Amino acid sequence: MSSLPRLTFLPATNLVPLCRTIILPALADWPPKSLIPRYLGRESLPNFVAPAAFVFAIMVILKLTKIKEFVKAYQADIILVIGVILISLLSFAIGYITAKEQGKEPIRFEEGVGGLDL
Repeated sequence: MSSLPRLTFLPATNLVPLCRTIILPALADWPPKSLIPRYLGRESLPNFVAPAAFVFAIMVILKLTKIKEFVKAYQADIILVIGVILISLLSFAIGYITAKEQGKEPIRFEEGVGGLDL
């Protein structure tokens, strides 16, 4: 950013480099420093309670045991569902590959069904 030239008594006598005449904008910090507690920081957050790590570990272990019990109870049904999904995906893939290799033309309707034009 620069300004328009001004009349001077002695032209070209400005000895200060342009980088020293540029004013940098102020830095904006958010949140302002006045809101950050400086003294007794723990007492400034009385309602903030961090859960202990062992409580979280206990919750994870309980969830894993529930999942393990579910899998043991419904093991045959889970294997059956996984088998059906795998067989259906395999049959779809085989049909897709064979149709691609044959290179058949898609079906086209030239006349409408029942007198209706499509």
